[in-house]
Amino acid sequence: MQRFFSLFVILAILAGGGWYLYNQKAEQEAKAKIEASLRDARRGFSERARASVSEDGTEAYLEGVKKALDAYGEELTSVVYAERPNWLDVAAKKKLADEMLEAGEISEAQHKGQLENYTFVRDAYDTLMNGVWKTDLTQPGNGETRMDIYGLKRIRDPDGNPLLEARFFLWGVEPNSRLSFGNVTLEYWREDAPDAKVRRQRRKEGRDPDAPVLKPLGRAEGDATPVIFVQNPAKTIETFPSYVAIGALWFPQVPKEAKVMDLRYSYALRKGGSEVQTQLVWDKMAIPTKWRLGEGEEWMADEVEASEEELAGVDPSAPKDAGVEASE
Repeated sequence: MQRFFSLFVILAILAGGGWYLYNQKAEQEAKAKIEASLRDARRGFSERARASVSEDGTEAYLEGVKKALDAYGEELTSVVYAERPNWLDVAAKKKLADEMLEAGEISEAQHKGQLENYTFVRDAYDTLMNGVWKTDLTQPGNGETRMDIYGLKRIRDPDGNPLLEARFFLWGVEPNSRLSFGNVTLEYWREDAPDAKVRRQRRKEGRDPDAPVLKPLGRAEGDATPVIFVQNPAKTIETFPSYVAIGALWFPQVPKEAKVMDLRYSYALRKGGSEVQTQLVWDKMAIPTKWRLGEGEEWMADEVEASEEELAGVDPSAPKDAGVEASE
């Protein structure tokens, strides 16, 4: 009887080991299948998003890219993770960081850094996948890229100075792309009443003689490198859509007297071949109230090197053949 019992125990151990190995193999095969399926889904998303990113109009761009995101999200649940839905875990990297901290494998400072990175990437992921963002500024660039600036809000820097923080999506950037940032320039224009000479000139041209003229007010310029930039968000959330990098920019708040502003932002992208330069230009933008400084807040800008025509009161929004609107 003892012999049979020992034989039964051995068979049970062998069976248990075989079942364990079978499960391990099944999990490995399932993981490989999901990884391949996810690569296909991300590739398909890139192809769908590429056409929308190059659209000139904001509405056409948003409509196309949000449809591509909807299709990608549906593919994740119905195809990629259909057999293992519990494996679709957006917070997996955060949980791993928490476990490593508890096990003493990383320091408090390292954990804090990883958590901040995860929080930033997760916010962008939820914004994209839910299609809930409202674009503040967007424009296609060269090399199949597009900058989409959204979520602009007032903040203060570590020294207490007022700033504008903007989140952005930079479409057309892949993990192996080589990206470098150039310069950012913001020029501000105030409105002034036209003088007698300007009014006379406008009457001759059949234009409104009393319309205000724009005069240079100030300029802010500097390095266009974002304060936060994540070129490959999929390192933090593996289902993050492809073909897009994320980041945050800081701009000075706009002086209260400014009526319109010009914004120029440059970057260069290399994808295996030659480098493609882009300068995004927004001219004479109307300035939303939330962008302006409040009462009692001060704004410092570089001195404007204005041309003689600007100093004379030329209206830069007028047709070039309309003549110079100068003060006497």
